[in-house]
Amino acid sequence: MVNRLPHWPGYPPPPPPPAPRPSRIAVAAGACHLFMRQFHRPGVDRGAVVTFGNDARIACDFTPDEDRLHTSLMGLDRSVADGRSRTGGEGTQLYDGLVDTAAWLAGRGRPGTPWLLIALTDGNDKGSVRFRGDPGGCGRAVAAALSRGALPLTVLLGVGPDGEVDRAALSAVGAAAGAAVLALDTFAHLGDALLRLATQVSAGVRIDRTIGPGFWGERVTPELSVRQVPFDYVLLIDRSGSMGDPA
Repeated sequence: MVNRLPHWPGYPPPPPPPAPRPSRIAVAAGACHLFMRQFHRPGVDRGAVVTFGNDARIACDFTPDEDRLHTSLMGLDRSVADGRSRTGGEGTQLYDGLVDTAAWLAGRGRPGTPWLLIALTDGNDKGSVRFRGDPGGCGRAVAAALSRGALPLTVLLGVGPDGEVDRAALSAVGAAAGAAVLALDTFAHLGDALLRLATQVSAGVRIDRTIGPGFWGERVTPELSVRQVPFDYVLLIDRSGSMGDPA
């Protein structure tokens, strides 16, 4: 016999349990969806998706087809969950994966086309072999691989508190690679960060000087120029076991 608490008329039923928080990889994939919807121009830009854990794997090769890119992101949550159930999850070969992906981009990117590499991780490098404990060496190797590009741009996104993300190490990679480094405390800010990046609006300043006998003046005017050139871009996404944790 099952004992049930009575529900008295006039009293509301108990509230449902809270919905489970999405995983980090699910939020990361959602943010990448937003980035591509804002950034990608079909038939002009080419995108690719690469993931890294114990190695770097191509989830979607370069394509101008935005739908293919979105589809490649849809299985990442299940892939990380399966890895956690089988082996407890993969490691974080951030440095080796970053260098391998930069070399792959250099071999596959269109000559004369700007290249954009965006790497996203939630933790410190764990498991790299060639660049173990060497963030500066990793950055130099990335810079060397991408040096043949017309305008290579690299952005490193570390998401998580200081105890989980070694921001000093990311900064060392960025300094050696000539890359921009963004450190976010929480995955809640990731979508906004990628949307800001996707706008690809560069801000400039025009300075008009007026000089005369005994005086001078300046007028500073902001200028905005929207990107007009095609891009080859790669989203490099961490698929380590911790990416299956709640965001």
